Amino acid sequence: MPFLSKLFGNPNLREIKKVEPLVALINALEKDFEKLTAEELKAKTKEFKERLGAGETSDDILPEAFAAAREAAKRAIGQRHFDVQLVGAVFLHKGYIAEMRTGEGKTLTSTAAVYLNALEGRGAHVVTVNDYLAKRDTVWMGKIYHALGLTVGCIQQQMGSYVYEPGYEENLNPKISLAADQPGAKPEEEAGVSLVKVEPTHLRPCNRRQAYQCDITYGTNNEYGFDYLRDNMATSLGEMAQRDLHYAIVDEVDSILIDEARTPLIISAPAEEATDKYYKFAELVSRLAENEDYNIDEKLRAATFTEAGIIKLEQWLNLENIYAEGGVQTVHHLEQALKAHTLFKRDRDYVVVPAKGGSASGGKDGEIIIVDEFTGRLMFGRRYSEGLHQAIEAKEKVPIQRESQTLATITFQNYFRLYKKMAGMTGTAATEAEEFAKIYNLEVVEIPTHRPMVRRDLSDRIYKNENGKFTAVTREVKERHTKGQPVLIGTISIEKNELLSEMLAKEGIPHEILNAKNHEREAEIIAQAGRWGAVTLATNMAGRGVDIVFGGNLESRIAELKSRVTDPAELAQEMEKMKAEWQAEREKVASVGGLHVLGTERHESRRIDNQLRGRSGRQGDPGSSQFYVSLEDDLMRIFGSEKIKRMMEFLRVPEDMPIENRMVSRSLESAQHKVEGNNFDIRKHLLDYDDVLNKHRGVIYRKRREILEEYEKEKAGLGEGASNEAGREAGGEADRAESVVEPGGKEGVAQKGEGENVMEPGGRESATAGSVKSVPDGGRAESALKRRILEMVEKEIEEFVYFHTGGSGSFEWNLKEILETAATIFPVSEEEKQALFKIGESKAEGRLAEAAARTDIIEFLNNVARARYGDLEKQVNNRELMLELEKAILLRSIDTLWVEHLVAIDYLRAGIGLRGYGQRDPLVEYKKETYRLFNELISLIQKEVVYSVYKVGIGVELTPSLMERQGVQIRGAAKEAGAGGGSEGAGVWGAAAPKEFSRDASGAKVGRNDPCPCGSGKKYKKCHGIS
Repeated sequence: MPFLSKLFGNPNLREIKKVEPLVALINALEKDFEKLTAEELKAKTKEFKERLGAGETSDDILPEAFAAAREAAKRAIGQRHFDVQLVGAVFLHKGYIAEMRTGEGKTLTSTAAVYLNALEGRGAHVVTVNDYLAKRDTVWMGKIYHALGLTVGCIQQQMGSYVYEPGYEENLNPKISLAADQPGAKPEEEAGVSLVKVEPTHLRPCNRRQAYQCDITYGTNNEYGFDYLRDNMATSLGEMAQRDLHYAIVDEVDSILIDEARTPLIISAPAEEATDKYYKFAELVSRLAENEDYNIDEKLRAATFTEAGIIKLEQWLNLENIYAEGGVQTVHHLEQALKAHTLFKRDRDYVVVPAKGGSASGGKDGEIIIVDEFTGRLMFGRRYSEGLHQAIEAKEKVPIQRESQTLATITFQNYFRLYKKMAGMTGTAATEAEEFAKIYNLEVVEIPTHRPMVRRDLSDRIYKNENGKFTAVTREVKERHTKGQPVLIGTISIEKNELLSEMLAKEGIPHEILNAKNHEREAEIIAQAGRWGAVTLATNMAGRGVDIVFGGNLESRIAELKSRVTDPAELAQEMEKMKAEWQAEREKVASVGGLHVLGTERHESRRIDNQLRGRSGRQGDPGSSQFYVSLEDDLMRIFGSEKIKRMMEFLRVPEDMPIENRMVSRSLESAQHKVEGNNFDIRKHLLDYDDVLNKHRGVIYRKRREILEEYEKEKAGLGEGASNEAGREAGGEADRAESVVEPGGKEGVAQKGEGENVMEPGGRESATAGSVKSVPDGGRAESALKRRILEMVEKEIEEFVYFHTGGSGSFEWNLKEILETAATIFPVSEEEKQALFKIGESKAEGRLAEAAARTDIIEFLNNVARARYGDLEKQVNNRELMLELEKAILLRSIDTLWVEHLVAIDYLRAGIGLRGYGQRDPLVEYKKETYRLFNELISLIQKEVVYSVYKVGIGVELTPSLMERQGVQIRGAAKEAGAGGGSEGAGVWGAAAPKEFSRDASGAKVGRNDPCPCGSGKKYKKCHGIS
């Protein structure tokens, strides 16, 4: 509120004033740093690192580090940080979001903050919205970091990774001319005469881990997130790429942390085969009528069947009761088919692209690709979940791909909150400041512009209907084109984009069209959008990261000239002529008002509208913007007021006559506020639910890493004593950590003495006699992994012994069941059975005697368990192989059950909202149910390990790691998993599980009550003998 600003002052200006003394310090150091040689400047990095190691903080060295970064930029790329850019860099270092207008030089601003935080040696990540910008900025800004002695890595889709090396000349990629979006130090650069041209010729291919080991790494949000998931599915530390998440600067932070926050990253594998039911259901719903057989709620984006619709479907499917006979699955797929038919529109929500060698007209060779509703870009590799994508494929009659099972998932909200410190940059963040503060704990600071902005933002023109609006847009564009003013027209969908293109063509207006279908020409089209008389028709994608320069991109025209003219003298003459013509064209464009941005529809978020406006008026250039709106636009139709429409109809306003009315403008703003608030509530709601799963994920991933670390320590060959010490340390850490693999409960009794009764593979008794004796543990020290497994075994023994000795008095104890259960875990000899019966049958009177007898049983079984473990080690007879087996059993158990846990959570999440009808808070109920499911997961992991560890010697083969499974998919921006590397010991246990389980390893027929040879721990009659 303006009066509050007058009373208390502008809080944003107060924050800016706090950092002005720092900028003065940096400026005072500039002359000193200019005197340094290249080697002395590079040596400053080593000096800063030593000072940090000696106890100084990054804030202490900030002025000098920023001065070094500024000097390196001047020398390496010929650009000097302006004072406002240093202000922005200070806030990026402090962990703020810096809102900087278009053309203010966000890319250069970030370098000072990235350099300072990279000095700590723990890695600094720069997050971009696409691979193009990641590669461009690695090469462009890499020159600065190289001059300072730091290494720079770049990660790309499909596991492409690079390290910036100026001496590496091999060009594995096509040359790309990249126009700068930075204001430079030299007048001619600011005028665009010497725009930066970057060719990625200095990127040496490397592996993922090497790219992350660099001081600074550039990459996209999708790739950082997927690498985190891949790392937590790895079967060795060597396969893990990322380091601890230390510091990140997120470019276009609003796009990544808000627009994409509702879409989780998912790594999945194919589940059930697709069937013809999708085509059948798509055909059935297409025969239904709206408002008779189904209803649509566009605000909620929901479609539901009416009673009449249900009756028709039952008749067509020959079902008396679809809910009873068809089942939940049939109803679910019909509802998804209805959604696909009514709510998802071709060329708005998705496009049909041809398979290789096919056409895009649908049919047998098409593929459905989702269109990002905020940017208008194609989202290759992403699929709608819960059968919706298959329903759309059926609707468009393209091949249906199999549904998938989630192997790992995380949202951007939870991934980026893993960083110890995070900052962001964007041109439009102020409208979402509340969300950044509440969800990410990030404050927004608006950085002043280097030059005053002179763009004129004209008031909206509002029309009765869409046809009148587009007619007026065409007329307006024709007028401006006639006088030579460049125009950028923004549309919100491909469909409207192509419709308006046809109308412009009818009027004879030459124009370029930019949408997701020709996105490969995006940089080229946007670069020339500022030429005299240019008309560019674009969706929301409109080239974020590439500026529109008056007169167009000079560099691309010079490159074209060089390809035609080979004579040096002629080339120099033609270049001078071209530069003069370009400068004259720049001045002509400025004289007619600069670039005019014309929006054809208000977006549901003001921020997206501001992004479109921001294409005009860069760096003090003249420009203007205006939106044309109709009452038939989605925003006004769904969220607007009916009063306005009735008023225009009453006054008989012609369709092509605009109105400018306060009430209409307020209604428009109110509609946007409503949608923004609604979207924020949805994202917050999703985060509340995902936070629950995030805690589970954190614990499981931490335990996986502990297991891998314990394995690596053992494998390093620290020696017997060192191994024991490592085991004790790791065990202590495991006890202090939150329990996952070892669930809480009564403490197991760990015993040092172990029994000997060596068993042959398969649990057959050997010809040994005598009572149980204490023997060495297979000649092997107790490692951390072995200790972890034996503790699980002891706890399992304790649990089932307590279960079967719950009665008061030893005569009620079921020793037979105790023995049967123990025998399903490890082999028990006849002598050991008799010894156990003697312990149980001793006259135990009173509670103390019962407790002592129970403890004796537990100790006895623990000794047997340890003896059998020693037998297993002798049988394997290879310490390294035994380590592989222990690691594989633990990881397989965790991974398999974690995937099942994710499925269970998905099912729970889908139906938990129904509990609201019972006057229960769905979120509270969800937390209760997930707590129960997580405790079950912990218990099942223990059981899986315990009931399978003693079976490895009888030929039970272990399943491959998650990332080795066939058909693993990554749902995000990548098409393929691209995750290589499996378990180092993958060849140890073969590749195919045995198919026949009616006989054990020795060939003897398995009895109905014997343990099933598959290793499940169940009796044969309840497992593979069930059929």
